[in-house]
Amino acid sequence: MKIISLNGLWLLSKKGYNEDIIANVPGTVHTALLAAGIIPDPFYRDNEKKLMWIGETAWEYRRQFTVDRETLNCERIILKCYGLDTLATIIVNGRQIGTANNMYRIWEYDLKPVLEEGENSIIIQFPAVMPYLRAKDEEFFLPAWGVGEYKINSGGWIRKQPSNFGWDWGPMLVTCGIWRDIEIIAYNKGRISEFNILQDHSKEGLVILDVESRIESTGGHNLKGKLELELAGEILVEEEGVFQDGLAEFQLKVEDPQLWWPKGMGDQPLYTVRLSLFDEEGHELDRQSKRIGLRTLELLQEDDQWGQSFMFVVNGRKFFAKGANWIPADTFVARLKAEDYY
Repeated sequence: MKIISLNGLWLLSKKGYNEDIIANVPGTVHTALLAAGIIPDPFYRDNEKKLMWIGETAWEYRRQFTVDRETLNCERIILKCYGLDTLATIIVNGRQIGTANNMYRIWEYDLKPVLEEGENSIIIQFPAVMPYLRAKDEEFFLPAWGVGEYKINSGGWIRKQPSNFGWDWGPMLVTCGIWRDIEIIAYNKGRISEFNILQDHSKEGLVILDVESRIESTGGHNLKGKLELELAGEILVEEEGVFQDGLAEFQLKVEDPQLWWPKGMGDQPLYTVRLSLFDEEGHELDRQSKRIGLRTLELLQEDDQWGQSFMFVVNGRKFFAKGANWIPADTFVARLKAEDYY
């Protein structure tokens, strides 16, 4: 498998205009305009009012990228967009290959028919969000939950960051852009599309992991998989299986499991579950991994003198859980790093 990152510097412009600015991807239009010194600090005084025009404007990202002959000869070539905010049209070498309408999901598009050896171009157009929402509200009005005199729209017609449209704690800044990684994936024979892990804690001192995995195959290949369970750098158990019709099921038995506990009740050990895909000759085609905690969690509701209890039970032990409300640590979530969350 070959991966070509398209992160980095793109050209950004208002659709229909020839004036470009440099935009860093992942990012948003606001952060690009801010870095270029075109707009003032959105968080200073009432500057948000001066920036409402950004959400009323259609924007366009574009860049060039190079594809060599080896990549072009791969059986499958995919454009993988981990996050597009929010309405988008994707054009490669002058041909539209797809659209998007959801900020929160991953989008994939077939690049094979449109790529050329050597220089290629990609354009991602982001239509203005606010006119779209107003038109939808004319069809059926959705209440806005923002507060304050500058409340603009609920944003409820699209899958987009609700805080963009005003909240009691933050400004109204309607973003758009390539807000997560974007890359080209070229491969032969097959790749892992997903795998799902279920935990069985019904036996004392034993946890059984039932893993269902799916692959995308280019057809006619006998592909095999190997599943490994690792803790603190040590592989504890592994199992091999064959994919039939793109599906394989594995079962791992974890003896003397180290359970995961909420903070204050115990440790939080994390196991790594690693799935590898191999062809007939034993060459590794793809690999994916997940970190999981082994634990049970249930809601306990029993009749009592006040009506019915509402209590959580983890690993068989009752505990008290307070509520909390997490808001985005930055209006422009694309510029947050792991260290910020830490």
